Amino acid sequence: YAAAEARRFATEGPFEDGFDPPHTTIHVGTFHGGTILNIIPERAEFVMEWRNIPADDCRREMDRLRDHVARAIEPAMKAVSPDTGFSFEVLADMPPMSLPPDHELSALTRQLTGSNSTGKVSYGTEGGFYQAAGIPTIICGPGHIAQAHQPDEWIAESELAACDAFIHKLADWLSA
Repeated sequence: YAAAEARRFATEGPFEDGFDPPHTTIHVGTFHGGTILNIIPERAEFVMEWRNIPADDCRREMDRLRDHVARAIEPAMKAVSPDTGFSFEVLADMPPMSLPPDHELSALTRQLTGSNSTGKVSYGTEGGFYQAAGIPTIICGPGHIAQAHQPDEWIAESELAACDAFIHKLADWLSA
């Protein structure tokens, strides 16, 4: 299912420029079940993740999954053992976010950082909650996501210095 959905997202979209990749993604991150090869497990669990772009609706995708399970999987399981079934639990629901490059907050950030471009990130942040509440939000900070959340996570001192300079410029702008 996840592989077919991943192909659907990649070929049918929706798409949004600036994201890498420019469409919603899905994967099964973990799967656990059983204790030994020759015993049918009492239960199995798999954890899936959607990273949806703002043009897509993760709740709609979850409904598609539930419908698929109810139609295509559970009837065959219950025919063998009526006590079997699926349960679903949403572990996290982080809204995606996107702010137009011509938004005043984007322009201010470019001015304070000296950058001429904006970008989008394909990972979740709390910023999506603020934007969903109607608060224009950007993600701007030191370091690179490739170094984040690793056993040897690090940030170059030059990145911290640039962040410090940005915060001082922002404070000056806010107090002007």
